[in-house]
Amino acid sequence: MNSSAKKILKNICGVFLISILSVPLVASDKDSHYVVLGAFAIEKNAMNFTNFVKGHDMKANAALHEQTGWYYVYTMNTDDLQAAITLTKQVQQTKDFWDAWVYTGDLRNLGGDPTGDPIVLNSEVPGDDDSQVPVKKESDGSDVEAKTEQTGNSIDTTEDDAENNQAEESEMSNSTSGGDDSNVNGEEGVVSGSEEKQGAGFIINDEKGERRALKLYVNAYNAGNFKEVKGSIEVIDLERTKRISMENTHESIVVADPSNGSGRFQVFCNIFGFKSMQHDLNFEDLYSGEISDVVQLSGDSLIVDMELFRYDVGETHIMYNVFFYKDAAVIKPESQYELNQLLSMLMENPQLRVQLHGHTNGNSMGKIIFPLEEEGDFFTIGDDNKEGKGSSKKLSHARASSIKSYLISKGVAEERMEIEGWGGKKMLYDKHENRARFNVRVEVEILAN
Repeated sequence: MNSSAKKILKNICGVFLISILSVPLVASDKDSHYVVLGAFAIEKNAMNFTNFVKGHDMKANAALHEQTGWYYVYTMNTDDLQAAITLTKQVQQTKDFWDAWVYTGDLRNLGGDPTGDPIVLNSEVPGDDDSQVPVKKESDGSDVEAKTEQTGNSIDTTEDDAENNQAEESEMSNSTSGGDDSNVNGEEGVVSGSEEKQGAGFIINDEKGERRALKLYVNAYNAGNFKEVKGSIEVIDLERTKRISMENTHESIVVADPSNGSGRFQVFCNIFGFKSMQHDLNFEDLYSGEISDVVQLSGDSLIVDMELFRYDVGETHIMYNVFFYKDAAVIKPESQYELNQLLSMLMENPQLRVQLHGHTNGNSMGKIIFPLEEEGDFFTIGDDNKEGKGSSKKLSHARASSIKSYLISKGVAEERMEIEGWGGKKMLYDKHENRARFNVRVEVEILAN
């Protein structure tokens, strides 16, 4: 599909989306509309967030979406959709609830009943474009997870290879131990053909009784507002200093007996936007039912709590999962998740100021392809993109600028972000090494907090 056809399809989809969002405006009076401030997989997190909301002089209640098991925290329940949208627009102006949305459907309250007009921090209704307020009808809940707290002549031929490989591997973003992964069925770290040990739902044995495993659930959450944080974690064998497997937070995972003599293993969490956090655990202790202060038994899983803290002033962190097309300041679509992590960090703290540092692999001249910023499109590359020519320093500056422009389009004030392009001045590795792909990167420096 050529670029013009893509733009036409995009416009059609945009009109269709606005139409969908507008449909509930004529919803039945029998519908219940909730102003939702957060969705949580764990009830404890939802209750902590409820208390956090109440601390802002707002009414709040937690309710269960029975189809999915998700817990919604909301500040208003009404049969007047327009009132719900108006309130949502108000609370979106506060730093902690900028991603509030409207849910239409049925929920089962866990206590309390915040109906009617809650106390809000902003009495003025910003703008009049209701299509900007997410309105979600009752469904299977698949949309909830997204709300829970990723190229002609080359400027440098080695950078071509680095950029082509950059999206294939980003193990440095989480790895501290090195070593090989062993998370294939039948290998260390995974139990296949397993069954639960009777009387202990979190314990899993294989059919032959030769392998033992634990069912864990890593509960990573933002220490500032109790919102759940999704991202990757590593399970590490502490005796062999070897990574056992890569897993995700807020998913049930199976950790096999490391069979390393001591049973010691580590759960390591390094999600962009937060300081790294790790817990050292002992397989034998957990298997025998000795629960530590950071692990709780809930249902058929052991919950490992990981309280995550934002970066400090002066720290600089690499966006390992932000990628660009070759010779371009156009961002690859798979970068959006990590970009939105940065967006959340900035929206959460209005005092936060950052500097974006762009880097390339080597120094050379070549063409530069620019994003379609005028159309608000930072992720499409095709015939309509403008091309120029310049140094690797100019390319790295343009890439940092693309990220800044994307964040501005999402509501971040321009004066809160500075940019710098370094070209190949600060490479991490020699440009001919296998790891040279990691020279192509954008770093975020915390200037004020």
